[in-house]
Amino acid sequence: MAIHPKDGPPGEEERPRTGGGDGPAVVHCDLGAVDEPSASVVKAVATAVAVDPLDLLGPLSDTVDPDALNDLFVPERSVAECVRFAFAGTTVEVRSDGRVTASPHRSE
Repeated sequence: MAIHPKDGPPGEEERPRTGGGDGPAVVHCDLGAVDEPSASVVKAVATAVAVDPLDLLGPLSDTVDPDALNDLFVPERSVAECVRFAFAGTTVEVRSDGRVTASPHRSE
C-alpha cells in the first residue's frame, strides 16, 4: 500500500505526507491483494490530519460499517464506483480503482 500526495504516482513505496492539514492524502489500496478499503481509510485519514491511526477521534465503525465498506469493493465484483463520507475531520472518498482520498476539512 502506498501513501502519496494527491496527483503523485501510485505504486511507489510508502511515503506519508507530512505537515497535516495542508492538502489531501491519497492511499492506493491493492484490492486484488490483502489490502482492505477500511484499513486504507484509517491510514489515509491519519496521514491527512497528521496523527497516529490510534489517535483518531473515534473508530471508523462509529461512522461507517467497515465490513460493508470492504464488501462494496471486492475485486472483480465491486458494486460501487465511489463512496464518500466524513470521518475524523476529513472527507473520505473510496474509489473502485483502489484510490482512497482523505481531505481535511478547512476551518474558515
